[in-house]
Amino acid sequence: MTVVCPGFTDTPILDKPNPADLPAVPSGASARSFAESLPGGIYDVSELAADIATGIEKNKSMIVAPATAKAAWRSYRTSPAGFLKITQTATKSRQKSAD
Repeated sequence: MTVVCPGFTDTPILDKPNPADLPAVPSGASARSFAESLPGGIYDVSELAADIATGIEKNKSMIVAPATAKAAWRSYRTSPAGFLKITQTATKSRQKSAD
C-alpha cells in the first residue's frame, strides 16, 4: 500500500473556498493565489503522476511530493510548534504586504 501526500496541485479544488473546519487563506486571497505565492508554487498534475509512478516503482509506502511539500512535511515532523510559528509569521507578512 502506498499513501500519496501531494503539495498544492493544479486541480479545481484550488478554486473553491476552504471548508469551514480548515484555516482560511489570507484575507482577500484565493487558495490558488495563496499557493502560487508559496515557494514551489502550484504542482503540475503530470509531474505528480510521474512522481507517484516513480514512488510505486521504488515500493515507497509514502510519497510526499514535490520537494517543497516534502521539506514542509519534514519541518513539521521535526518541530510542529516551530513550523506553525514560521507559517503564521509568513502568513501575517503576506497579509500586510497585500494590504
